[in-house]
Amino acid sequence: MADIGIDKIEAILKVYETQNITKAAEELYLSQQALSKTVKYVEGELGVSLFLRSARGVLPTSMGTRFYQAFAPILQQYRTQLKEFRSISQCRLRLGLAVAALRRIGSSVLNDFSQANPGIELDIVQQPDENNIFSVISGDCELSLCPPPTGIDDGNLEFIEVWREPIYIVTRQDHPLAGRKSVTIRDLDRHPIIRSRDGDFTFRATADIFRRRGLVPNFVYTIGEFELLRDIAVKKGYLFICPELHSRYVPQGGVLIPITDPDFIMKEGFVFRRDITLSSQAKRLIQFVQDYSPHK
Repeated sequence: MADIGIDKIEAILKVYETQNITKAAEELYLSQQALSKTVKYVEGELGVSLFLRSARGVLPTSMGTRFYQAFAPILQQYRTQLKEFRSISQCRLRLGLAVAALRRIGSSVLNDFSQANPGIELDIVQQPDENNIFSVISGDCELSLCPPPTGIDDGNLEFIEVWREPIYIVTRQDHPLAGRKSVTIRDLDRHPIIRSRDGDFTFRATADIFRRRGLVPNFVYTIGEFELLRDIAVKKGYLFICPELHSRYVPQGGVLIPITDPDFIMKEGFVFRRDITLSSQAKRLIQFVQDYSPHK
């Protein structure tokens, strides 16, 4: 026996309520022929007659009444639960979040958004920069608040900037570049550069801009947090490239030099897919953060 789907159950209940195939078909946006075929199909699957046909319409049989009494509450419960789940989905926003982005934009911005929009539940997933991008690509998160998808974008990603800050190099005081007031990417060519984690925006952006300039970065692979990498750069005379957030403390014997290449800027913003229409709550969050951010 084949399954009788919810649409067929709804059709039988509508025929029972109207006791008229023509009227029931109109309310269900079906043709009379299609509805009559559905009734015959259900009766055939159940092996019972649900309605008696007459020139004045249709009358339910005892089995038709029993069917209605059994399935009408179930259909109502189905509709109620479906409406509830849709309501939950419409009011929940799954957001990928780079913690550094929150530190730059303002640690209270998401709390302030929730207070201003009590009907929207933020489902926040804190993860590294690159993971935020992939969670948007996979559809796990509708939005991610993180650096742009440099070096990852498959052509289907959109980025809305809400924050930017300069990028610096940290190195030893006796480094050949130490006397400069500023440097460009070409000035960094051939100098050993400490690379950060693969998923970190600074590493991806550095590799990308070197490639676009026709250069090959001389990366030195070192594992560690930003503070440790900064200390190693000063100790060994390497270059450590970092955004302003991580340049506020320069180790003793080190210097801090801004990179003035206009294409090499630390950015934070929202990443989302172009092929998916953003929900109203996503649009509201973007607008809230844009208005909230002190820097653009």
